[in-house]
Amino acid sequence: RGATINNAMRLGLKTIVYATSIFCPTPTSSFSITSRTFAQDRHQNATFTGESASSLAHLASSPERFAASLNMTIEQVDEAINARKLASTTLNEQLIAIEEDNKQNMTAAEIGRQKHRMICQHRFNHFRNAFVCKKCWTFTPICVCDLFEQRERSDMDSDKKAQLPNGVEKLIVWTHHDEYGRTSNTGSLLPLGLQQTSILMKGLLEHEQIMNEVLCRKNVTPVVLWPDKKSKRASTTISDLNRIIADTSSGNQKNEDSNRGGIVLISIEGTWNTARKMVNKLPPHVLRLDLSDEIRLNLKLMKASSLTTA
Repeated sequence: RGATINNAMRLGLKTIVYATSIFCPTPTSSFSITSRTFAQDRHQNATFTGESASSLAHLASSPERFAASLNMTIEQVDEAINARKLASTTLNEQLIAIEEDNKQNMTAAEIGRQKHRMICQHRFNHFRNAFVCKKCWTFTPICVCDLFEQRERSDMDSDKKAQLPNGVEKLIVWTHHDEYGRTSNTGSLLPLGLQQTSILMKGLLEHEQIMNEVLCRKNVTPVVLWPDKKSKRASTTISDLNRIIADTSSGNQKNEDSNRGGIVLISIEGTWNTARKMVNKLPPHVLRLDLSDEIRLNLKLMKASSLTTA
């Protein structure tokens, strides 16, 4: 099951990168990365891993080694673990109290929404573990943020992060709270390697405000990476988006495209069921992008190329 999840995460990351590059015949910059790539790089680079024995399992097998890898004492590690447990216990008590204290003056839906916001805030503040990096979502002893920073320092002539294609103004990874902070989630690496990319948690008030501001802007075209198979309206294709980008750049906008501007690409992070619900709650003006035809075409081209070179 773990291998299946990791493969799905890698496929999701590749799909996002593919979607951001497919708008332009020649991508503005190459960006291809997976958790396995990082693992291999870190294993081969003594600057970040030291000896091969400095794996997470090796560090965690000894309280002394684990504390040293965090630049903490064993007592400080225990304090952090206990503080995380206390926060979870406090949250559970608050959830129970809210339901008991508001049965008379709030509906079940209102209570549910308030509890959901509290859970999201707790996840944002405390993650799933006391020792997870809040930027890359890997365990702190094997944090990969330094690897990105090293690559930035080693290539001073280029931008620190890969640019999104022309016409794509922003990439938002709209994340379910159950996925936020997961160490197996490679989507957390996108903001470290792509410009104008952010991860927002659905249900977290401050993130929902940011998302609503983006969706309400009249000078952008929000597009979600999700095909609209069951709806009566047709899904948006890459050709449609290229036309919008071309019209925006040339100033030839007409009718329904008159208020559209740069593309804001939205990627949904969650299980199939939770992602589907999240997409259905997006405003109706958000276009739904179907990459099926482009993916099938590229697979055919790759197959034909492999047969030609064989």
